[in-house]
Amino acid sequence: MSKQEFDEYIKSVENNSKSIDWEKEKEEWLASLASLYNQIQGWLQEYVTSGKATQYDETTEIYDDHLGKYKVKTLGFLIGEKHIYYLNQSVESLSERKEKLI
Repeated sequence: MSKQEFDEYIKSVENNSKSIDWEKEKEEWLASLASLYNQIQGWLQEYVTSGKATQYDETTEIYDDHLGKYKVKTLGFLIGEKHIYYLNQSVESLSERKEKLI
């Protein structure tokens, strides 16, 4: 890749970043997360109902470079002595979280 090609790439990334509606991206991601949680709850409902698993919801705070801090629901289950959490909190950006979710 030549310097000129790299400069053009940098400009295209900058232009794309400026045109992103981050609040809309966040809302879409939160809706996808809620949909995933609903699916997981459906899969595990019989175990919760029978007492073999316990579901709990928590809220955690996430930091995003573009949005700052905001709260997100997490979904957890206690199965035996194992805790299972659904939300990757180590991801650094909203777009990366969306990729991991899908």
